Amino acid sequence: MPALNEEWVDVKHDPFIKAVRYDEPAQVLDIHFYDGYAFRYALIPSKVFSGLLKATSNGFFYKHIFCPVQKGIYCCVTLPTKEAADAS
Repeated sequence: MPALNEEWVDVKHDPFIKAVRYDEPAQVLDIHFYDGYAFRYALIPSKVFSGLLKATSNGFFYKHIFCPVQKGIYCCVTLPTKEAADAS
């Protein structure tokens, strides 16, 4: 899985999401959680990434937009441990 050239951005004041990174031309979003898991989402519009960063609760925004209730809208894969560790 190719690494993104983008740097991880720390998510402040969220108990679930630790950091995110977004490649706008590729529309790829990586999300790293405090529990150690990280996921890569494809075909994410920049307005969804902006909404995630601007949300009062990033975790709530994530659950509302990306979780199984919305299954099929955005696909994801689990990132390898090394890429997740790069966010630490």
